[in-house]
Amino acid sequence: MANRVLLGKRGTSDFGLFVSRSGDNVLTTTNPLSFDSRAPTSLTVNSFGQGILVPSGLTNSGGTALSYTFEGTSYTSSSTSGQASITHNLGYVPAYAIRWNTAAEMGFRVPTALIPTSDNDEASAAVEATGPTVKSGDDVYVEFGVILDSGRTLKNTGHPGGTSYFATNPNYWVGALRSTSSSSNVTISGSFDDHLVSGTDTGVLKFNPTLTSGTTGTYAVLIVIEDNVGQDHWIKVEGTVTSATQTGKASLKVWTPGYAVRQDYVVEGEEEEQEENEWSHTAGLDIVSTTTNAINIEYLYERTVSNDPETGNSIGDSTVCFYSYVIFTAPNFLNNRSF
Repeated sequence: MANRVLLGKRGTSDFGLFVSRSGDNVLTTTNPLSFDSRAPTSLTVNSFGQGILVPSGLTNSGGTALSYTFEGTSYTSSSTSGQASITHNLGYVPAYAIRWNTAAEMGFRVPTALIPTSDNDEASAAVEATGPTVKSGDDVYVEFGVILDSGRTLKNTGHPGGTSYFATNPNYWVGALRSTSSSSNVTISGSFDDHLVSGTDTGVLKFNPTLTSGTTGTYAVLIVIEDNVGQDHWIKVEGTVTSATQTGKASLKVWTPGYAVRQDYVVEGEEEEQEENEWSHTAGLDIVSTTTNAINIEYLYERTVSNDPETGNSIGDSTVCFYSYVIFTAPNFLNNRSF
């Protein structure tokens, strides 16, 4: 069996932990490695990019291919619309990183976390921020927290809410409401995507400004946090909402390549005429192959009922894949997998 693992000096001047590929001698310095501890500090970027994949073969009941529009560009489902070939032409399989998410995991963000450090009132929020300009109906995400005085904690009573509040925390006195600074033609709804649970934690508010008339308006949202001695800490976010499509959505969470298959069996009908249906749902991004010239990926998304594909009239945000990649110059040392 070949020498596979080396800790120390390799060659004339390389020091680290080295693991060879199956069948290779780790002492042979010309062989690509399965692991090289120096790589995280020495990787050089060869190329990078991003793209959008629409699942292949999505049609309506009449057989017409469905399309999805993002920031003014339409992507139509076809036999190959879920596939992409990331070309590098390096002559070997390189180290690379791929991340992906769905359109439902994209949104507009306030760029920095909003964290008040002092008590204040509704009329003069301790932290104020300008929110992104968004299209009516788009989601805005705000990361927030609070720095409490020594000895204080969050008030451990759920916020009572009320007609003016559109989001509340069930365990602590944290709530969000539409500010009167909002234009009269703007309504706001939303919820806490991640609850604040301590004075050292951060939470995430997702809200949705919508125009009821006209083409533009101002949205303004207030977040209130109360501590255990009854002091309030207010945060305000104010921005513009329009009827026009806006660019600048960012990923709110990302995933490494992989996919999952879920199957459910449902028995329907009376006892004498029972029918068993199999519901299957496949979703995820698969690394189909890695070659010396390209990395080939495919977005898998399929819903079937008893082996018959489901049809619909539109492609929803949870069905579309956004991906990004970085190709490094170093040979792949993860058995051709992504970081």
